[in-house]
Amino acid sequence: MKKSVKIALAAVAAIALAGIIIAVALSGKNREETYNNAVSMYESGDLKGAYKMFTEIYDYSDSAVYAKRIYDETFLENIRALNKGQTLFFGRYEQDGNTSNGPEEIEWLVLDVRGEDVLVISKYALEAQPFDTPSGTSDWESSAIRRWLNKSFLFFSFDPVEQSRVIETFLEDDSGKTYATADRVFLLSAKEAEEYMKERTDRICEATDQAVVSGVSKKIAKVYDKYGRTVEAPATCNWWLRSCGTGENTAISVYPDGQINNSGNVISDDYRAARPAMWIYTGTDE
Repeated sequence: MKKSVKIALAAVAAIALAGIIIAVALSGKNREETYNNAVSMYESGDLKGAYKMFTEIYDYSDSAVYAKRIYDETFLENIRALNKGQTLFFGRYEQDGNTSNGPEEIEWLVLDVRGEDVLVISKYALEAQPFDTPSGTSDWESSAIRRWLNKSFLFFSFDPVEQSRVIETFLEDDSGKTYATADRVFLLSAKEAEEYMKERTDRICEATDQAVVSGVSKKIAKVYDKYGRTVEAPATCNWWLRSCGTGENTAISVYPDGQINNSGNVISDDYRAARPAMWIYTGTDE
């Protein structure tokens, strides 16, 4: 290689390296500026604004400490007072079908409270998801919907502080056998759906506008209460449970009228909805 070419390549490399150094420096400067602004907002009492900034630079300085402190002083005080059947807002997900205004807060229904741990399920069906691919199986541990819930949904719906509050849980199948894998976000089993939602009407679920956009099928079902009386119901949808159906490669789902279809549905159906569930820790984060 000619000397002039070597010099030219060295010059290009030096310029590129300088660009990287400048970019890193600017990035660090911006993070420092964001941190200082967040501290000022915290000290002035603007906890909501400060929290947003601290979570954006969560790994910078003691931003995580500030973010967790704000979270403990605000949200946790509210959730600790909740009982079964009440609702709370936690995390954000696109729901109104208008992406230009950003994701909306997710509303959750409290199913159980055990000490400092709270079991919740989304009040609305959030997204159309197949249980698995056509070549897959009805096994929850290897299912595509499980991967989606514990990766994409968990990462995009919750900030770092909220993610730290979602408990890793070893679930059981309907026979009582514990799965070998741990989950943070999951689907209810058929047994749990019957335990926590005893009446058929308790299991009726509406879909968000975004869920419909993603492919969830809605219908107005004829619904009866436990006395056999007709109940007025809005357009509702099918939603998956994690239990295996009786048919080959089928998973159990809940029909729009709240009835559990124990025979199961084909795992590749892509018009049934995901209705996430999880345990949230409300204790003091030491």
